[in-house]
Amino acid sequence: MEANTSASILSVVLSGLTSGIVVAVLNYFLTRRKTHAEIRKLESEAEKIRLESEKLRKELTTNIENLASASYQLTNSLERIIYDTKNRDIGYDFRGVEGYVWETVEGKTVRTTGKAQGILTFENAILNLHRANTDGRYEIWLHTYSYGESIPDCIPKDDLIAGKRRLRVSFEAKVVGGRAHVKICI
Repeated sequence: MEANTSASILSVVLSGLTSGIVVAVLNYFLTRRKTHAEIRKLESEAEKIRLESEKLRKELTTNIENLASASYQLTNSLERIIYDTKNRDIGYDFRGVEGYVWETVEGKTVRTTGKAQGILTFENAILNLHRANTDGRYEIWLHTYSYGESIPDCIPKDDLIAGKRRLRVSFEAKVVGGRAHVKICI
């Protein structure tokens, strides 16, 4: 009896296993085309999205570059370079001025330090200032400008410009053996 029970259990298991395998194989062969078609459709949609996003990225980059260029041209259209060190001997355009530090104390303008001492030299479009003391204020003055076709010693008045005039100054400074205080007075 035990053998019959074992044989019937084995027969049920083998029958279920066989029918499961047969159903899986039939399902695979019957739905294979549909599954491949869906995979191809998903792949083509993904490729389409990738191409569209690449196109949008290129358009955005181009638009940003055009915007930056237009923005620079708009601000630059009103700019005029009044001094550029290219093709110039800067030794004739700048001069050093030894000065004092002045402050207003109780309504009176008074000197608060001694006079600055130093030497300004020029080396390959580099202004080299050697301070001999730490008193006062050593000023470097630009006294020659390029304005149109002329080279005046001051920036001429322009009645066509409304509002305040703005000057943009850019330079690099390096200090050896001390600390720098750079102040641009216009």
